[in-house]
Order: sequence, then C-alpha cells, then structure tokens
Amino acid sequence: MLFAGWFIWGRKRNEDGRIEDSFPIIDVPDTGSAPVHHVVNNHRTQVEQLRPHVKLEFLPERATLSFTALTVKGTFVIENVGKEAATDMHMRATMISAHRDQAATIDAFFNRSIAVEDNMIGDAKAGEKIALELEISIPSQELLSYTVAERQIIVPIVVAELTYRWTAGKDSARLACLVGRETQPPQGKMGPLRLDLGPRSFGQLGQRTIHA
Repeated sequence: MLFAGWFIWGRKRNEDGRIEDSFPIIDVPDTGSAPVHHVVNNHRTQVEQLRPHVKLEFLPERATLSFTALTVKGTFVIENVGKEAATDMHMRATMISAHRDQAATIDAFFNRSIAVEDNMIGDAKAGEKIALELEISIPSQELLSYTVAERQIIVPIVVAELTYRWTAGKDSARLACLVGRETQPPQGKMGPLRLDLGPRSFGQLGQRTIHA
C-alpha cells in the first residue's frame, strides 16, 4: 500500500503586470483576382493564450529512516505562469522506491489504478505561487533496496498529480522525481540513501525530475 502524508500549506503570491494579448494581422496581396480570405479563429487563439499554465516542483528538505518507515519532508511549489486562474485544484501525491518496474508503477499512479487520496488545494491566480509543505512516507516493509559494493541503498521517488479547472475545461500537471543526497556544488548525479547503516536522518537533499 502506497500512502501520502498530510498537506500543510501556505500561499505566497507574486502578481506581475500582465502582458496584453496580440493577434497576427494577415495581409492579402492584390493579385487582381478575388482575394483569398484566410480565416483565423481569434476566439480559439485567445482562449489558448489566456489559459492557466501550472508548473509543479518538489523541493526535498530532510529524509528520516526509522525502524518503521522512510519519511521525506519537503515543499511542493505550484506556480501558475499562465494568464488565467487555475481553480478547484486537487493534488494526489505518493512515494515509491526506485525499482525495475518503476515506470509501470508511476503510470499506474497517473492512471489512478493506485488509490491515493485527493487533497483540495484551492485556486491559483495568474502569476500566483503556492508552497505546500508535506511529509510523505513509505512503510519499512515496502522499501525496495539495491546492493551496491556491499552497501544496501534506497532511492525514493516522489510522484504527484495536480488537477485543476479553468473556463474552457480541465487540465493537470504531473511530476515524478528522484530524491537523493545532493553534493555541493550540485553535480549530475546524487548520492543514494543508505539502508544498511540503520535509522538516521539525511539532510542536504536534492531531486532530479524523471517525469513532468
């Protein structure tokens, strides 16, 4: 069973000046014959330009390995970089261990074959940024590990889907990212979390997106 922690969230708003929409002007050359009328669906173009566009990012802060679970604490950052509000936002999130069939597990989450509770977030105005602090866990009996150079390691993957509405329909933002120990300065690869050293806390974490 995969499960997500409870969301504790706060809002941070960033409202910038809005850019006026512009539409292309199509010139029809005078050829002496009947002009060809190019039909531009301005309404559809305007709807596409004014829609919300939500970006989703996870910033891990600390991981704690106990005898009963692996828990990762971090912040989801939701940013609406579009020109219309995203309304009725709901988020589902879970965490799995990296394994051979992880792509199928991630697809099952996005297809809602894995039952994970929806958390109601609310609305995000155009240009608004929202920070959601959370803790998310995997029970110890469900942790999948690798053995590398006689070390037992685990690589957690945080998976999330944010659904929202707007005036012309529904949309979603999806994310799956690896969590590991970050080097300073950050390099291409992260360090894994070691399971063979027993219960402990891991700080200075980073993430690498594998699906967005």
